[in-house]
Amino acid sequence: MEQLIESETPEHQGKGMGRAIIDTLEKDEFFLRAKRIEIPASITGVPFYLKMGYNYKNGITEPDEEHLIRLEKRRVILR
Repeated sequence: MEQLIESETPEHQGKGMGRAIIDTLEKDEFFLRAKRIEIPASITGVPFYLKMGYNYKNGITEPDEEHLIRLEKRRVILR
């Protein structure tokens, strides 16, 4: 998913395509049942995910051994 979002050419950036993808995925039944979603993001993808409401997992802002930054979004599941 991140490769799709990050591979947008400059003329497509800022037009809401990434946001539309995330909005669609977050309406998925799996997402709606999950308490937490984790995204392994590249350094360049972090600002986008932060804008979409994701936070640094465990407050760690540095890349891991895979050169990825782990982000997560927690949900409150109402019953």
